Amino acid sequence: MRELATYQIRQAPSPLPPSPSSDVLTAEHWGILSAIADTVVPSYAPLAGNRLLQHPLRGEVYQASCKRLEHGIGLPDANVLATSYLAEGAFAQEEFKDGLTRLINLQLHEEARKQLIFILDALG
Repeated sequence: MRELATYQIRQAPSPLPPSPSSDVLTAEHWGILSAIADTVVPSYAPLAGNRLLQHPLRGEVYQASCKRLEHGIGLPDANVLATSYLAEGAFAQEEFKDGLTRLINLQLHEEARKQLIFILDALG
């Protein structure tokens, strides 16, 4: 009986459509949305961090978080990567804002988009 050949198939990443040329949100809307996102997904810092912009952690909790991330990263500069990862806010990542832009402008239903704009206007 002949052996069957096995092949490993690697899926190529799907390309994203181009970003929308116009944006339904104003700069003020984006500022409010950024503040909400950075509140829900805060950056973390030791107690010496900026309490208005970051979630402060006790020293031992911050160090334990860094060590756990370093173990998972497993690279020589894992400490630097873990520290910068904890210090990142949601809107600090261009990919996050780009994904949110695509979601709001291209995929969100018109009625939901109007309601989001209404809420952002009310908060502004």
